[in-house]
Amino acid sequence: MKSMRKIQGDRTGLEQLVKWVGLVGLVVMLGLLYVWQQVQTRDLKRDILQFEQRRVLLIKENSILSVQVSRLSDQVAVKAKAMDMFALSYPAVGQVVAMTTAPQNDAVAYVPVGDGPETGESTTAALSLVSISISHLNKSD
Repeated sequence: MKSMRKIQGDRTGLEQLVKWVGLVGLVVMLGLLYVWQQVQTRDLKRDILQFEQRRVLLIKENSILSVQVSRLSDQVAVKAKAMDMFALSYPAVGQVVAMTTAPQNDAVAYVPVGDGPETGESTTAALSLVSISISHLNKSD
């Protein structure tokens, strides 16, 4: 009978030890889970701040680009830049423009005459042929 009690006493002590080890393991696991959660929260907050800063920069860049697009899409500015870049000019009053066979390095373009208040003509009233040399553009290669 004593041997049975001794075995039962050992089992009871072993069971208590297992319970305590399990409880301590659970507390340690919950502590590690809390630390992991705090680290993840800190990382996410840092990412959110970085994304907000990036968003502000992109909004500023977008507004700058919108201004540039509106500035460059202004037809008067585009017309002035194109005429300056390709050395174009409107034919003078009474000037006759004769078209011959264009060499390989030349391009022929139709330019509307009377596109503005200075002439008083509509853009559909007449078209003028302009031949521009594009050979100087190929030399940059």
